[in-house]
Amino acid sequence: MLVINKSVGITTYPKIGIYSNTLINFLIYFFPKMQFIDSIKMGLVHRLDRDTSGLIVCVKNIKASYFFNKEFKNRRVIKTYLSFCLGFFGYFNKGIITGYKRCYKNRVKYISNFKIKELSDSVIKLAHSRVSVIGSKRGVSLLNVYLITGRTHQIRVHLSNINKPVLQDIFYGSRIVLKKKYKDIWLLDRYALHSNILEFFHLKSGELIFLKVKMPDDLYIFFLRLKFWIKKGLTV
Repeated sequence: MLVINKSVGITTYPKIGIYSNTLINFLIYFFPKMQFIDSIKMGLVHRLDRDTSGLIVCVKNIKASYFFNKEFKNRRVIKTYLSFCLGFFGYFNKGIITGYKRCYKNRVKYISNFKIKELSDSVIKLAHSRVSVIGSKRGVSLLNVYLITGRTHQIRVHLSNINKPVLQDIFYGSRIVLKKKYKDIWLLDRYALHSNILEFFHLKSGELIFLKVKMPDDLYIFFLRLKFWIKKGLTV
């Protein structure tokens, strides 16, 4: 297996209109003998959106693929994201647990304003995120978001649902507001979400692997321009 620090702007899988320069294309080129059990996902056992940067797990053989699929299903892989969001949090830790499903009116969008008791509906799934606030400045907060489940667009939807949308996320609601309010927002030409920590157990040794990458340059420059106040003992 290998873990890639994906750059922003790279699509994970080929799709209509995007047939080259995806993460799958790179994997096939560099590892032509790679084995896989899924002709679409190939060596990827989870995904990141095109404008989400950071760590993503790839596997090169069928045994590793089965192993990591099981680990993700049993929620033994811990994924942590850094995110700038619009708004100030009056608390430092919050769990967000909702029902989650695809929007009927816009099939590429997801909604999460469902109560847990509605999970008996077969199309509504459980979505669970934990938010830890690193710091706030000028109406913007920097968060650590821990994914307990891994639904498509989960962080973006959950934060939007509590009126704290991810910065520059035009799909779920913050870009227009920010252009009017912040002169420094031009520094970000994508939504501010970065997968910075992965924790998982090694396939052979069983050892707990902890991987962390730094904030990418575009987010770090924005971070410096806002002169964030950071809770003591926390780093980015």
